[in-house]
Amino acid sequence: MKGPQGINNAQNTCTKFRMPTSENLIPIRLDIEIDGLRLKDAFTWNVNDPDSEIHVFARRTIKDLKYPGNFITPVVQSIQGKQDSSGLKARPRVNNWLTKRESMPQSGI
Repeated sequence: MKGPQGINNAQNTCTKFRMPTSENLIPIRLDIEIDGLRLKDAFTWNVNDPDSEIHVFARRTIKDLKYPGNFITPVVQSIQGKQDSSGLKARPRVNNWLTKRESMPQSGI
């Protein structure tokens, strides 16, 4: 049975979703052309959404649109560039699996 201290530690390591506001939303406009194929889109990016990683988003979007994989890198660079120039920084994400694995005692493997 975990004591109250274990519960508090679990709450402190979880990343909570923040409601989208002007303080954490970045307008993104994509206009990318490669080999005669053009991707043009506009959306807002929530820098603090714990489930949104730029590369995962780009890969999924390009796959869903059935565009070639060479669009992924320009999409990632565009979103990352807008995020960097906006001055908004994502809060660090906690990877619980790595944290747990690193804290496990190492066997003599």
